[in-house]
Amino acid sequence: ELDPTSINHATVANALIFLGKTDDAVAYLQKRIEEDPTFLLYRVRLGEAFIEKKMFARAAGELDLLDSTEVSKERLMAMRARVFALMGKTSEARRLLKELDELMQTSRDLGGSIAIALISLGDDDAALTRLERLVASRGDLMGFLFSRRVWIKLHDHPRYQAVLRTLNLLD
Repeated sequence: ELDPTSINHATVANALIFLGKTDDAVAYLQKRIEEDPTFLLYRVRLGEAFIEKKMFARAAGELDLLDSTEVSKERLMAMRARVFALMGKTSEARRLLKELDELMQTSRDLGGSIAIALISLGDDDAALTRLERLVASRGDLMGFLFSRRVWIKLHDHPRYQAVLRTLNLLD
């Protein structure tokens, strides 16, 4: 049975990451993992914190720990693609993104997570196209909404502004 406080702890960690307090987020998540090693979202958030700290090998290690768990294969692939892109392993990142495109024909749309990997590859236009498609299809925006820091460089881009207006997140 899921303890609702686990979700709250993951939300606190997410807020710390958002605020740029990644050292605090890492310490907080490591303590939470000691208390409840079965709550997988802690490891996902820890991987995200390591990405923010540019500790890509550690982020990849956290993702490896999630391989045979309930975390969706597609979400892990999108996160790995992002890590590979940030490590400069662009061919591996693009290979995973291609596999994801094929998988998404029969599974749920992870456009927000894929867009984040595309931004990490430096392909801003493709990321914006993916985001626009996701919004138009009313897809799962969680990967977009909870990845805020990644999008900072595009805040002034007219296409990004249009997406925010479509979502009523901009005056």
